[in-house]
Amino acid sequence: MPKTTPTVWDVAVVGGGRAGAAAARVLAAGGCHTLLIDRPGRRRIGESLVPVARTLLGELGVWETFQRDGHLASYGNESLWGSSQIHSTDFIRTPYGHGWHIDGTRFDDTLRAGAAAAGATVWTDTVFRRLERAGADGWRLELVRSTGPDNSVRCRFVIDATGRSYRVAHALGVRRRYCDRLLAFQARFCSDPERGDGDQDQDSLSFVEAVAEGWWYTARMPSRDGVQRVAVFFTDIGTRSVRSAATANGFLRLLENAPGVLAKLACHDYTLTAGPLAVDARSSCLERLHGDGWLAVGDAAMAFDPLSAQGILNALYSGAKAGKAVLAHLAGDTIALDNLADDLVGVYRHFQISKERYYQMERRWPDSDFWQARLGASQIGREHNQERAHATD
Repeated sequence: MPKTTPTVWDVAVVGGGRAGAAAARVLAAGGCHTLLIDRPGRRRIGESLVPVARTLLGELGVWETFQRDGHLASYGNESLWGSSQIHSTDFIRTPYGHGWHIDGTRFDDTLRAGAAAAGATVWTDTVFRRLERAGADGWRLELVRSTGPDNSVRCRFVIDATGRSYRVAHALGVRRRYCDRLLAFQARFCSDPERGDGDQDQDSLSFVEAVAEGWWYTARMPSRDGVQRVAVFFTDIGTRSVRSAATANGFLRLLENAPGVLAKLACHDYTLTAGPLAVDARSSCLERLHGDGWLAVGDAAMAFDPLSAQGILNALYSGAKAGKAVLAHLAGDTIALDNLADDLVGVYRHFQISKERYYQMERRWPDSDFWQARLGASQIGREHNQERAHATD
């Protein structure tokens, strides 16, 4: 594993989240002088991880640490989607066991520690400002570090793992295609810590509920300060619900239209303690995932609608695959990056098909702008007229 500080890094990974840490770990373990650049101020409220992710955590060498990190087991999902009846899906039949409701900050720390243990150099609280070519074979990156002087570093190859902001690819003039206008409003709720153990929330399931204005998600979240639950409202940019969802009172009023989520909060006397916080949730993909001396991974490359619950899995998968592809590329494999891009684009296309199929299951609000945008106004209008015609026969 590389230990010395080079004059020119083999690879600089900009973004110390899941995809960046996974890529840095694989690169460092493969003998590359790797710099992982992590910005300050990342906020994580509550996220879920599917069971199959344990295989990737094992490959990244962090599975045992992950098990000790205090994440909550998740044994399945419930949904009020397409009808007023709750539909349940459990993980009992999966070969991987249960999933998890994770402490996102602790999870990211574990992944970065895994990269450092493999030999990567990790710079925390470091902001990427710009990059420029430094000769024929590399880049110069301008960085701002909170713990020291500003730095200019050189590298042979750069990986954009900056999430939905795609700061490196954007600086290189690469465009992004957006598939929708989805916006998430996240809020944290806490239950009374004085409640007895037998009266505390023990629900281990994720819960999704469709409403006329969009849809809701809720789940318990790991906390050292009593029992906590996250509630997230998803709607489209530009709709009337956005203004309401941006304030605590408006968020709570919208919550009254989601009886399933409201019941889970009311059952254990939860109160709003943080948020709502608006977060970009649009599905999107870069027009190209790599170029001369650079590659995008994770949400920087392609971002998934949270309904898929594939965001973290994609970050780990694309990060690990990117690390292997860049190792091969630097060793002279001229098609390694093309093959990776083809693989990731295939994953994104499969996601789009699955997302469209799932949204089309919900037909209860034919006049809703949110649902018309996903079903097609003409299609849903025809179906609504047919239903009215049948009702009058």
